[in-house]
Amino acid sequence: MKHICIGIFHDEALGSLLGKKGTDSDLLLFHRKIDDVVYTFIAARDDRIQTKTQMLSMIDAAIISCNTITSSVGETILLLDMFQISHGVCLVQPFSETEAFLQQLSKDTCVESYFFTDQRSMRILDYFHNLDPKRSLNGAPVVSIDHAFPVKGVGDICLGTINQGMVHRYDSLLLFPLDKPVVIRSLQVQDVDVAEAVAGSRIGCAIKGATWEEMKRGYILSTSGAVQTTNTIKMTFVKNLFYPDIPKEQQSFHLTIGLQTIPVKITQSSNDYLEIQTEKPVVLKEDDIGVLLNLNAPKLHLVGKGTVL
Repeated sequence: MKHICIGIFHDEALGSLLGKKGTDSDLLLFHRKIDDVVYTFIAARDDRIQTKTQMLSMIDAAIISCNTITSSVGETILLLDMFQISHGVCLVQPFSETEAFLQQLSKDTCVESYFFTDQRSMRILDYFHNLDPKRSLNGAPVVSIDHAFPVKGVGDICLGTINQGMVHRYDSLLLFPLDKPVVIRSLQVQDVDVAEAVAGSRIGCAIKGATWEEMKRGYILSTSGAVQTTNTIKMTFVKNLFYPDIPKEQQSFHLTIGLQTIPVKITQSSNDYLEIQTEKPVVLKEDDIGVLLNLNAPKLHLVGKGTVL
């Protein structure tokens, strides 16, 4: 079974046309199975910048639906380019000023290679059918949690994506950054009980050893040594060319890394390096990409990106 996760940008309603609605929060998720391919579509409710940045760590490809060009569309293109989401579709009225402007705006970014087609096109899924995302089945399992809740008669449940390795029913893992031992009591893929699931799968787990309140978005299920928990992040840094200022020491921002969006303070900075102090422990891996945000900015929120050292 192949699993493909696709981000939908600037069109919440499109998800319900492409799949069956699942989780409904600030992240809207839709699912569809065609032959041996399981599609997950994710959209950010109300186009919130912090939610869009969290989506980027989950998706393999993107759909941009665009009636008019706004600053938010520009931010989306920059974000997709930062994460090199190089497979995608742009839905836009053919031969319109918007299409021409979008093509110009995406020039020299990975979005430039996206397939441009009519918003009424029913061939969207045809473009993604042959996409074959590379997954690492080796190494320790790494599961990113995005939602958690209690279910009467079942217990504490978390939903998430396997980023690496395989997960089995009855696996003993650790919940990071709490370093708390847990056991996977049961495992589901597409609401079907399974004995195991591989990287790329969206899973639901009944968990023993942690409550649903403890399993926050961005927390990780893994094994000792596979990830690190820290309050200090050192990263290379590339500033958004359109952001006016280089981040300076003692400035406060927000950082999205994985599915975690957290308040941070810059403790060291240069043109290509940042050291960041977080208010609470975060869980991460070497080479994770972080997005620095100024959520108080009137228009442009995207400061730049960094890669964890």
